[in-house]
Amino acid sequence: MPPSIRITFSIFSVVLIMTTHCVSSVVLNHEQAAETIKFPRQDRYFDAENKAADTMRLLRGGDIVVNEVTNKDERGYIADKLVTIPAVKLSLKFALRQRDSPDKVLQEFKLFGLPLKEDILLLWLGYVQKYRTKMGVSQADNAYVVKTLKEFIPTSQLPVVFKAMEKKPNLRSFEKDLRKVASAEV
Repeated sequence: MPPSIRITFSIFSVVLIMTTHCVSSVVLNHEQAAETIKFPRQDRYFDAENKAADTMRLLRGGDIVVNEVTNKDERGYIADKLVTIPAVKLSLKFALRQRDSPDKVLQEFKLFGLPLKEDILLLWLGYVQKYRTKMGVSQADNAYVVKTLKEFIPTSQLPVVFKAMEKKPNLRSFEKDLRKVASAEV
C-alpha cells in the first residue's frame, strides 16, 4: 500500500498562487501592442514603497482610454474576484485547520508574491479573529496584530486598512481595538 500523501498548506498555497498567476497573466498580440504609454505608478498596493518608479504599460488592442483618465487599473479584476479571493479563502481555511499563526500566513502570502491589497488584508483580519476564537486571544492579541501589520505594510497605510475594516460589520469592533493600540504606540 503506497504511503499516504498529505498536502501541506505550503504546497497547496504554491499550487494556488501558480494557478492564479497563470490565469491572470495577460497575453498580448504583438500587432496590437505597438503603442505604449509611460505614467507614474500609483500607490494602490500596500507594498508599493519599493516600486515607485515610472512604469511602461502597453495599451490594449488600440484602446484610446488611458488608465490615468479612468483612474482604474483594470487588469486582473476578474481573476481577483474569481480566482485569487476564493483561493485565499480556501488557503486560510487550511491554515486555520493547521493552526498556523497569523504572521506565518502573511509571510507565506508575501513569499508567494500575493499583493497585500485591502481585500486580502480584510480576509486575513477575519482569519485572525477566527484564530483568536480557536486558540485564545493571548495567542494573537491586538498589539501582536498591529505589530504584524506594520511589518508587512507601511505604517502610513494603517488608516486605510482601518477605514476598510469600518465598512465590514464583523470587523468594526476589532478595528476600534486595533486603532487604539496603534495610536498608543505612536
